[in-house]
Amino acid sequence: MKLVFWFGLWLLILFGISLNTFNHKQKSLRDYKEYEYKLLDDSILIGNKGGLNFKFTLKLTDDSGYIIKKDAYRALIKAEVCDSTFFHWEYYKDHDTIGKYFKIRSNGNFMVCLYFNDGYQLFEVKPNGSIIKNELYGIAMYGCCIDNIDDAFRKYGDYFYLKTCNTGSGYCAGYFYLFKNLRPQNYENEIHESVFYVMAGFWDDEMISQILSSTMIWDNDGFVMKFILKKGVFDDNDVFVVKKTEKFDMRYMLKNEKWNSPDSAKLYGLFL
Repeated sequence: MKLVFWFGLWLLILFGISLNTFNHKQKSLRDYKEYEYKLLDDSILIGNKGGLNFKFTLKLTDDSGYIIKKDAYRALIKAEVCDSTFFHWEYYKDHDTIGKYFKIRSNGNFMVCLYFNDGYQLFEVKPNGSIIKNELYGIAMYGCCIDNIDDAFRKYGDYFYLKTCNTGSGYCAGYFYLFKNLRPQNYENEIHESVFYVMAGFWDDEMISQILSSTMIWDNDGFVMKFILKKGVFDDNDVFVVKKTEKFDMRYMLKNEKWNSPDSAKLYGLFL
């Protein structure tokens, strides 16, 4: 009898916990939906579900500008132009700057970039507000090499610069894409920019770290990436002590609308 009593009590407690959890989830969902619908009432996008017939009513009138989280959230929820469920909206406050745009000099449209910790949503928008293109660009795991939207999305002449990262244990590498027209991520070639590698190997029984930095220099034929590779160790105070420095250049030129370097073997040979 005691066994039956305690088993029944356990079931009753478990049922009570489950019911409370269910009610909490239902309440949270209702709160979220109410907030979502409230945003829909005064959304900055006016759109038709199921296509790209949307109006982007942000004032994209300057050559460049910024977008805060609150406006970006309203825009994407209303338009349903892309799946933004992975963007982790909860990481950002309503007035955090998560977006930036530039005017496209060749056609007067705007290139709009929304940056989240693990990816970008890019749009090309006409002056009348119509969204004509949108692409999702991923970042490996999280943006370990990115400080903010100005670091992530820039413009060089007619080219747009978009930074991405690769990361692992004690490893963070920075790359970027350089493009005039918005195309899928897998169409563009990544260009190396930086590496921070804590466990790069051993030197005289010491753990060697590597730090790669670069500077971009433009000329009439394209651009040159001027790299500096520092190899060294971290002392007991976490100060990086350089033991060896290497400098080398890589030239990049356009071929079939993609940036390529005939010197790429230099960088890959360093196992970065």
